[in-house]
Amino acid sequence: MVLDELKLASDDAYFTQDHVVYLLDKVRAYIIKKQYSGVKKAIPESNYQVLCLDLMPVDAVPGLSCETGMLLRSTKKVPRLMGVGLPLVYPENYFATTNISFVSMQELRMAGVNRWTRNFIRMALGPEGYLWGKSGNPQHLYLRKIRFAAIFESPKDAYDLSCEGAPCDILDSEYPLEEGFINLAIQTVVQQLARPAFTPEDVTNNASDDMGQLSAAAAQAAAATRDAKPVEQGAEQQEQ
Repeated sequence: MVLDELKLASDDAYFTQDHVVYLLDKVRAYIIKKQYSGVKKAIPESNYQVLCLDLMPVDAVPGLSCETGMLLRSTKKVPRLMGVGLPLVYPENYFATTNISFVSMQELRMAGVNRWTRNFIRMALGPEGYLWGKSGNPQHLYLRKIRFAAIFESPKDAYDLSCEGAPCDILDSEYPLEEGFINLAIQTVVQQLARPAFTPEDVTNNASDDMGQLSAAAAQAAAATRDAKPVEQGAEQQEQ
């Protein structure tokens, strides 16, 4: 839709898809953070993306599985979270009775200590980007797949790990932003891209298509002025 709006604004403008997606992601992050950072209210699910992650058992301390036990860890790194909303972790089958909670790394250390909740699985996102899991019940090590719902800074990175797989064309995929802000995001990006950097005025009105020459001349004049300034300043210092 952004590219369609830009075509209406200008027939000869060209913008790369990657640049449009980059600006959309920046505007989306700004809108979501402004609306929900530090505010205790529900965030619509349309802002979230769901990843399908594979898990594997690893040593809690490499090479010391007998002494320190084993943990679960995602096989791939998780894209960077935006820092708003409540991430949700659940089994591949949403209606399974397996209880999984997303906690901080500090809370993950204490998983399995409380006798009332020792069988619950706790999962946390480590500083290196992997998702870690721990429980007092050793059966949790047989868990191989989970789903992770969160608001990510880069929708494109999240698409690569989505349960549906990465789309062939990211511009044709459903964008993770609630419907009420879609038009605002599009118009903001269109205004940013359609804003002219320099529009020379045709003061001669000579019916000639010489606007390109005017632009080139203006650019050359600006460069000449820029190059001349250090010379003039040097001359003034010598006179002083």
